[in-house]
Amino acid sequence: MRTSTLLALCALCVALTGCSPKDAQQDDAAAPAAAAAAAKTMPTPTTPATPAVATPAPENAIPEDTQATAFGKGSFERANGKLASFEFDANYTRSGPVSGRILYSSFLDEGKIDFDAKVTCGHYDMDTKRAWIGGQITTNRSTLSGDDAKRYASGQDVWFRFEESETHPQPAAKISDIGVAGDDGFDSAASFCEKKPWSTDGLNDLSAQGAVIIFALPDLTG
Repeated sequence: MRTSTLLALCALCVALTGCSPKDAQQDDAAAPAAAAAAAKTMPTPTTPATPAVATPAPENAIPEDTQATAFGKGSFERANGKLASFEFDANYTRSGPVSGRILYSSFLDEGKIDFDAKVTCGHYDMDTKRAWIGGQITTNRSTLSGDDAKRYASGQDVWFRFEESETHPQPAAKISDIGVAGDDGFDSAASFCEKKPWSTDGLNDLSAQGAVIIFALPDLTG
């Protein structure tokens, strides 16, 4: 009887040790490790790369093959006695195209001439320091009427010529007034730039102003 009781107690002990707290703790510890291992095998989400966007060149950037540059700013008295103000720059390239801008304004009794133009053609003579510049009106703020309004409408061609003076220390120039279609027998800026007319008639001497700087650079790019 005593032996049977001992054997029964031993069997019960063996059954209880099969699900001991120690084994439960081992299972709980293994769970996070298994989860971590599973996480490592999952692919990592990626963010699509943002495509590179090219930075546009500045609108008035000087072309790389520029051979000469002319620019100026000032005012002069027109033939009608009214004051005209202007500003321009022109880049002459080896490949042929000329770029730049022209700003011009003059207040008249019947209204004002006021426009911006893009340079479309030109020529610069390094020996004589004479330059011809033609363009096309892009922005018209003029308040003229009738035929005068048509002369300075957007899309119309304009042109002028100038000569760099030898005045020192402040370079200055003699410059013509703005020409438009029909003036001096020309119907376009292209024909004006191609023929390169020159005359001392109608040139305005800006040397006395002192603040005017108009000059062309020699080829410094090799």
